[in-house]
Amino acid sequence: IAYHPDLEQLTAAPLTYDLEADLLLFAKTFQSVLARNRDLILILLNSSSSEWHVEFEQELLFFPQEMKNLLGNYFTQMQQKGLLPPGSVEPQVLAFISMNFGYFFSRTRFGEKIFTVSEEDFLCNSVKTFSKGLST
Repeated sequence: IAYHPDLEQLTAAPLTYDLEADLLLFAKTFQSVLARNRDLILILLNSSSSEWHVEFEQELLFFPQEMKNLLGNYFTQMQQKGLLPPGSVEPQVLAFISMNFGYFFSRTRFGEKIFTVSEEDFLCNSVKTFSKGLST
């Protein structure tokens, strides 16, 4: 099993500096990468970290670390442009990534037994709410 997500869509896409539009792109790409690697992620969830090989762990960490870096840089740029209030970006990045992981894991584990909202509806509404929260 190979795990090395292609984040070219995020790094190649021009940022609009419209918070909601850009975060929606981040969220859709995030969900797409998770969906493409669903089987591997499920295997990892069912194994202990002591069973992972060091090299494999580094590969596994690439995606969340890269997302953290991309989002952190984006939020910092938005602050520098005066489009977001100043503050620590790491908690904002953690909240956004956690929101997306949470949706993926709940849908992967429980399907529609808990939440019946579509991925598109979830992403549009959660990004809208998140964007409004960051902007205040």
